[in-house]
Amino acid sequence: MQSGACFRAGSGCVFVFAGGEAGASLAHVAEVRNGDIRTYDITPEEFELRSAPISEIQGGDTKANADIIRRILDGERSPRRDVVLLNSAAALMVAGRANNISEAMPLAAESLDSGAAREKLAKLVEFTSKRQ
Repeated sequence: MQSGACFRAGSGCVFVFAGGEAGASLAHVAEVRNGDIRTYDITPEEFELRSAPISEIQGGDTKANADIIRRILDGERSPRRDVVLLNSAAALMVAGRANNISEAMPLAAESLDSGAAREKLAKLVEFTSKRQ
């Protein structure tokens, strides 16, 4: 499994998400932490999110994806935002800012809702523009 390869490559905490049989309503998770691999399933409802068909979360071309990101950062509530929250929560756990997804979800939501994520993206765009 990918999680084992990531750990052997030197990652301290790794998450591997894979869609389940129910599409966007179930995810299989492999979590590697301190050398232990734990696998479990999660559903959006566990985190007060709603299940959605893949058609409601998939992106498009570069322009469409940039528009989706801007709408989410501007406060749009949607299944796409829910995916961003869940992925952000996993990133916060990997960074050591939270011990579990339930603890990380409010931190991820605050980053979006406060405008902090939008500000970070603006700084990244500014930085990369100067480097070209």
